[in-house]
Amino acid sequence: PRHDLRSNEALVRERMSGIEAILRRSGAEGAGPGADALGRGHLALDELEPAVEQLRKAWDQEYRRPEVAYALGLALFNQGESVMAIDQLDAFIRTAGRRLVPRWLEPPVPDLVTARLVMGTALLSRGDGDRGAAQADAVLREFPRHVEAHALGRFLVVLVR
Repeated sequence: PRHDLRSNEALVRERMSGIEAILRRSGAEGAGPGADALGRGHLALDELEPAVEQLRKAWDQEYRRPEVAYALGLALFNQGESVMAIDQLDAFIRTAGRRLVPRWLEPPVPDLVTARLVMGTALLSRGDGDRGAAQADAVLREFPRHVEAHALGRFLVVLVR
């Protein structure tokens, strides 16, 4: 097949096995970062239930990095859990916004663009068009020269209004 990803999948599974082995040997200190890594691995493999389980475990272990909030928000959104996804993506946006690269650096933090657009879509699906449009407007305002972000943000604004 033209896009055979089986070797990539095997590599992800191999790395996840290595992480699991390390977690069995390490103490509680590695539980949060390990659960985050396993959750992201499951998310990359489109295994949503174990991804959410591991990412929640990381969050519950007080490993509350913006990247965990982002990955958990995406996994929850893909599971159809839009209310919980909105909470996680909002947590990511609030914390990631403080760590943004300078505005002149292109492209912007892609996770922030994606988080805002997914959150806007989730809000729209919940019937909250005003807040959904606000997320799209934020993308347009914060990343005016980012072509994909601008196009998707405008599309979301049109959908909402």
